Amino acid sequence: SNSAHDDINKIPKWISLWIRNTFLKKKNFYNSKYNKIYIDRSDSKFNYLNKRKIKNEEEIKYYLKNKGFKILNLSEFKIIDQIKIFNSAKVIVGNHGAGFANVVYCKKNTKVIEFTNKYTAKIIKKVCTDVNLKYFAIQGNQIGQNSKDQNNDIYLPLKKLKNILN
Repeated sequence: SNSAHDDINKIPKWISLWIRNTFLKKKNFYNSKYNKIYIDRSDSKFNYLNKRKIKNEEEIKYYLKNKGFKILNLSEFKIIDQIKIFNSAKVIVGNHGAGFANVVYCKKNTKVIEFTNKYTAKIIKKVCTDVNLKYFAIQGNQIGQNSKDQNNDIYLPLKKLKNILN
């Protein structure tokens, strides 16, 4: 059933605001090194299971690196550093995954670009709306078997990403 999925989309706004206010209290986290970031999920256990892959990820990373993006594996950073990174970022790009929970720490109007498929939960969009971020979803073209959930492999149209970034 889809009920757990539906519930996760209904995280109340106050939770996002509470987490944000608790961790951002009286701290200036700004670090210009992390202006534009790409969340690399190659360290995710789902990737070891070969799920939710972006078939043309190397092409995407190459394009973003040339645009000044830092490619980050969030598992390599302590929580406090993840908070600093997301609070500093002006643009965040990546494939749907747990790393996006950190958008709760972003400054207002940060641009968040999430790669999705037609089954992806809308939770990140909801959190972005609740903390006033500029959210964009790019739905990838599904590749291979349809697992009828968010773990399908996708091919991501680079043109759609370029259009949002330019």
